[in-house]
Amino acid sequence: MIRTNQILENIPQITIIEDIYLAAYLVMRGKTAFPFIVSDRVNWEILEHSLAEIADYHRNPSIPIKDYVRVVRDLRSEMYQTKTVHRQLTTGKEGENKQ
Repeated sequence: MIRTNQILENIPQITIIEDIYLAAYLVMRGKTAFPFIVSDRVNWEILEHSLAEIADYHRNPSIPIKDYVRVVRDLRSEMYQTKTVHRQLTTGKEGENKQ
């Protein structure tokens, strides 16, 4: 018989991040970020438990700035794609900007 603890050990812990810059830092640290929409805002789901990395981010660590900017751009692109798909699914219209 499988115990509940054994099942829970195999499920990755999820952290929800609203800050794209923090999400970019976590991606640089090897985490995987997935965008999703909540109340017309894009949040980032980080699949691994990342409280230590979040604390490190707030200590203002030294990181390669070019790599960080590239990751922010990639996440921003994913954010806009996610918003576009969300808008298409909710309104059924393509290419309209929400005002």
